[in-house]
Amino acid sequence: SAAEQIVTLIQDLLDMSRAEAGRFAIDVQTGSAASLLRDALRTLAPLAAAKNVALVTDWPEHLPDVQVDPERIAQVVSNVVGNAIKFTPSGGTIRVSASAESDSVLVAVADTGPGIARDHLPHVFDRYWQSSRRNRGAGLGLPIGKKIVEDHGGRIWAESVEGQGTTLYFTLPRLTGGQ
Repeated sequence: SAAEQIVTLIQDLLDMSRAEAGRFAIDVQTGSAASLLRDALRTLAPLAAAKNVALVTDWPEHLPDVQVDPERIAQVVSNVVGNAIKFTPSGGTIRVSASAESDSVLVAVADTGPGIARDHLPHVFDRYWQSSRRNRGAGLGLPIGKKIVEDHGGRIWAESVEGQGTTLYFTLPRLTGGQ
């Protein structure tokens, strides 16, 4: 609804201003990476289904625990997967996969959307930037996601081939010691 879009926009603007002021509150907890991803995707599944987009998950049974703020990382997943849903045409697929790296869990969100032009790719994390004016939204989801991931000590990046889709990657810090 329009009201929900306005609330989301206000929240994004507040988050962006807090991030720029260096005041992002992050409450780090230890938790299951798989549970975190599953919980975040549960709220997005109806959006994908409504658009006839398959939302597929792919990770090993035993992913390492991560040290993150679960609400903030759910926000990253929501922003990244929400974008993928927005750009993936009906009948397409979004694959959310995760794997253990030496000091992190690597999450990848791959869509079968139109892809991003090579010269646009460096700008996907810029505030207010949009590849097309037809798209709703303020262009804040990915910049906020980038700030959250980086505040956790992680990295986020995008790879894309025009006409073949886009994959967004981000890392989450693993629980260290005895893992």
